[in-house]
Amino acid sequence: MKDIKKYQGIFPALYACYDDAGNISTDRVKKLTQWLIDQGVKGLYVGGSSGECIYQSKEERKAVLEAVMEVAKGKITIIAHIAHVACNNTKDSMELAAHAESVGVDAIASIPPIYFKLPPYAIAKYWNDMSAAAPNTEFIIYNIPQLAGVALMDARSIAATTANGGILTPATEVDYDPTVPEYHYDPSSYEAR
Repeated sequence: MKDIKKYQGIFPALYACYDDAGNISTDRVKKLTQWLIDQGVKGLYVGGSSGECIYQSKEERKAVLEAVMEVAKGKITIIAHIAHVACNNTKDSMELAAHAESVGVDAIASIPPIYFKLPPYAIAKYWNDMSAAAPNTEFIIYNIPQLAGVALMDARSIAATTANGGILTPATEVDYDPTVPEYHYDPSSYEAR
């Protein structure tokens, strides 16, 4: 990370904001963003599970992030988090990562792909593809095994997966080789402790 201090402080997850008909309300997103800035937060996680982005279309996710950035850009640190960027398919995840970079977020964050328990090299490839789609934006790995279904259990496994201890910096590539035994899937390494 270029400046770890910009990630210190209070970073609430931005709640989903809907209008009375149940549609995304960018006006309410802007009001909530401004209110949180006025309360003194250091930054926001946009698109996490509190933001309900997993249930939103790509277009809705983009609209929420654009509304946040319209109010917050240059004032606080913004991390486009979990579901804003991470989708179950790499193509959509890359599109959302590129979008997040285009609107000027400070970082993007992602959980591993959900549902299937992938081996470390496949998770690394997924994250590296997202990172490559936003090469000028920092990338944060979010480890939440109770929701992702995959636990990144120890620093050694994360370092082996990402080549830098858990943070994929812009354009980082993981040199993986599926024929190397340490990259083979070991179900016991993904069990919750």
